[in-house]
Amino acid sequence: MLATILLSIGIEKGKLSEKSVLMIIGSSDFRDEELTIPQSIFEAEEIKVIIASTTLSEVTGMYGAKAKPTILLKSVNVNDYGAIVFVGA
Repeated sequence: MLATILLSIGIEKGKLSEKSVLMIIGSSDFRDEELTIPQSIFEAEEIKVIIASTTLSEVTGMYGAKAKPTILLKSVNVNDYGAIVFVGA
């Protein structure tokens, strides 16, 4: 599954070790599985995941998953990340 995700975003496995992955979520009702499944796969591969949103407050997904953004969208520099994943809402 990781290979599928990485290929879908144009990255070969092993090429993300230098940079982290940015996952962008809405301020409410994000799709839980679109955040949690890729996030757990990236983290299992020791790829650092950064979550961005319009708020730094805890956000609740459509089915109750909780996420704590660590950076505001307005502070994101896209060049700092090896991949950017937009999580649906």
